Amino acid sequence: MYQGSKTCLLDDKNRFKLPATFRNKLDPKCENHFVIIKAPLDDCLYLYPANDWIDFRDNQLKGLSTGKAGALRKKIMGTLSEIDMDKTGRMLIPQEKLASIGVESTKELLIFGDINKFQIWNIDTFNSEADLTEDDIKDVLDDISF
Repeated sequence: MYQGSKTCLLDDKNRFKLPATFRNKLDPKCENHFVIIKAPLDDCLYLYPANDWIDFRDNQLKGLSTGKAGALRKKIMGTLSEIDMDKTGRMLIPQEKLASIGVESTKELLIFGDINKFQIWNIDTFNSEADLTEDDIKDVLDDISF
């Protein structure tokens, strides 16, 4: 399970280093292979370790085959990228993926663990979208027990 958050900087080649706190929790089955997709509803990227992606794909996406659900599956499967992590923990994010979340002028990313995947955000976008009022928080907490 991945949790917590870290900021990272992109280098000139659009590579970032996955923080050691996250690398140390990767299942060896991942074998340093990842799948990266544009999040369907958020302005972020989802980075799945390969073994977690396979579980998600087989358990969640496989059944989406017709109508709007099928179109969503095609969009996700057709636009994903497979990337590898080198021995130092660096990964290259394709330019089109970075552009899709507005990473052009800034090179600072926020990466946080989201149970079975990582979310990668333009830090400015994350900060502007993360503003919740006290009433927003109360509405959400009404539906879950903390």
